[in-house]
Amino acid sequence: MGSIKGLIVKDFLQLKDFKIPLLFWTSVFIVLSLVLHFTNLIAILTSFGFGMMVVFAFTFDEMSNAKRHIASMPFKRKEIVLSKYILSIITTVIGAIVGDMINIFIQIISTGRVEHLVRTLSVGLLGMFVMAVFNSIQIPCVLKNGAEKSRMLVFTVGGIITIVCVAIYKLGKLLNVVLPLDTLEKIYNQYWFFLYVISIVVLYFISYKISCKIYNKKDI
Repeated sequence: MGSIKGLIVKDFLQLKDFKIPLLFWTSVFIVLSLVLHFTNLIAILTSFGFGMMVVFAFTFDEMSNAKRHIASMPFKRKEIVLSKYILSIITTVIGAIVGDMINIFIQIISTGRVEHLVRTLSVGLLGMFVMAVFNSIQIPCVLKNGAEKSRMLVFTVGGIITIVCVAIYKLGKLLNVVLPLDTLEKIYNQYWFFLYVISIVVLYFISYKISCKIYNKKDI
């Protein structure tokens, strides 16, 4: 575990120069959420913004040729892979907490109270889930193809998924398919926390196993 901690510290030290762009984009997210009059959006966007830092960690490794140096040290390959997943989880959690805190602060300043505190906090978890979907695809792609190629691939896949979801929604409306929205909302309201947590764990676990297989076969 000490070796994994060392790898994560190395990544955070590399990412310290990223704090100014991160503050800038967080400010952009706040302004965008205020313009759209939808402050809950902040927690989703900050989770996404902070969670993307794992890709920049890969980019810095490629630029500095760090992976060859790390490979020469007594680290197991699965520990190197695991450190990136832990980094992803840590940064995404930080992003969700920052987003929720900003959201709560804005609500208190504008209305003097926080409406539906549990729902407000659940948006941060939704942001973590969205980022888990992206990073569970993104990390194996980066390990296989490199950071630059994988960024475009992941956004292409994300675009395709969005188009497919919209197409299914439009097709459902065209065919007059009626979803039991009341039942689905009731299930969500009761089990949202467990649904998000279980989904995040499953996504990262499957992705981690795939990444280990890719990295074990890779020549460094």
